[in-house]
Amino acid sequence: MEHTREVFANAPLAFVVCEIRFPQAPRLTSEESFVSLTDAFAGTLDIPEEERTGDGAERRFRFLSTDRVLSAVVARNALTVETTDYTEWPDFKAVVVSAVDIVAAAASVVGVERVGLRFVNEIRVPEPVNDVTQWARWINEPAFGSVPEVAGYVPAIHQVATRLTRETTHLHVQYAALVGPGVVSDGPLRRRADSGKGPFFVIDTDSYSDSPGQDMLPFNSGALEPALDDLHRPLESLFHRAIRDELRDVFRGTR
Repeated sequence: MEHTREVFANAPLAFVVCEIRFPQAPRLTSEESFVSLTDAFAGTLDIPEEERTGDGAERRFRFLSTDRVLSAVVARNALTVETTDYTEWPDFKAVVVSAVDIVAAAASVVGVERVGLRFVNEIRVPEPVNDVTQWARWINEPAFGSVPEVAGYVPAIHQVATRLTRETTHLHVQYAALVGPGVVSDGPLRRRADSGKGPFFVIDTDSYSDSPGQDMLPFNSGALEPALDDLHRPLESLFHRAIRDELRDVFRGTR
């Protein structure tokens, strides 16, 4: 069953990220590039920061909004746009497309090897969830999966992961009933709201497409915009198929 697109007052999206990978373009992490990128992102992502990979071998640049809920990360082989304050797909896509144009102007990028979208939903409900099976009231069974029963035991945590493939496009879907703080950290981006405590349900969907070698997409907004739309469609569908109408009322703020 398809649902009409809707902007929820209490949307459960905690984190959205788009990653675009390409062959090495070392000039992107030069001092000259840092200056030009800082100027180009000014007005939208006004806070420039330099970061290093875990081993300190490679540098990258992060450009953040002043409220620190949106950023673009430029590395020598990837552009990543992240937000903890997602509203609608056209708005987020516009930020990604603009970032692609800015990076393309800063250095020559041969093409796109992989493009991916990841949406992480953290769902909390206004009524007690004392064991995993009670999520069945809010989450549809195909997403919820079966929970084994053992006498004397209460199911506290439950996880289901599935990977789907369509030619060079893949969907990695994870559903999890967990307890505690959210799975999305409060840095380097600031969470839109406190993660809360107690039971919560995660719908984590990752849609990505590979185009290596001669099949690489051009690194420009004209080629990437339809590819992004194609990756986004199943994410929205998977989310709506996973939740029940009672949960929609929670997101609308009517329950």
